[in-house]
Amino acid sequence: DMPPPGGYGPIDYKRNLPRRGLSGYSMLAIGIGTLIYGHWSIMKWNRERRRLQIEDFEARIALLPLLQAETDRR
Repeated sequence: DMPPPGGYGPIDYKRNLPRRGLSGYSMLAIGIGTLIYGHWSIMKWNRERRRLQIEDFEARIALLPLLQAETDRR
């Protein structure tokens, strides 16, 4: 068997890989956005926690004379 006259046609041997996932820049942007959101939410919670702590301290200070009077009664 001989090849046809003029030879065989070209053979595609190049790999055609589909694009997989997000690009590097978009993953970097998502990562930075996640870090910024986490930092913001932690700062927000710390402010709330500090406010609640101050409220507890003020309640203790307000009750201190009553507790002192109870202690003095004994």
